[in-house]
Amino acid sequence: MHSTDRDRQIDSSNWIPSTDGTWSSGGDETDPEAEASTSVLSNGAKVISCSGCSGDESVGWIGGSDNGTLEMRNISSDASTTTTIQVRYENGDSTQRYATVTVNGKSQILAFIPSDSGNTPATSVLNAQLESGDDNVITFSAYEEEYGSS
Repeated sequence: MHSTDRDRQIDSSNWIPSTDGTWSSGGDETDPEAEASTSVLSNGAKVISCSGCSGDESVGWIGGSDNGTLEMRNISSDASTTTTIQVRYENGDSTQRYATVTVNGKSQILAFIPSDSGNTPATSVLNAQLESGDDNVITFSAYEEEYGSS
């Protein structure tokens, strides 16, 4: 970080990278919940109990041979830009899991390292292009027919 960046006190948990190697504030953060009524669960994905999660719930059974899928709709952004998205998850296994994450039609693979006991949320981060407004869609689905995180 450059000293001028420190002086501006940019919140480094919400930032936008630029092509010149610097970064800027990402604006107001939102906290969409996977188990919200605006999300669509299909192919066996379902809301499950999670004592360490907000509202004591999470979405599980994402991926697998049935390709359990979570589609989060109405994700808002203040600008059309590449931004950092923090994904809170639980993975009680002893090995890393993966999921295909598609943001507005562009897919990438996201890793989920083991989290304490499967009821303690951890964070994975991806950079994706969001469009201005509230029409962004983020979909979590299988990677090589394996289960992702919950």
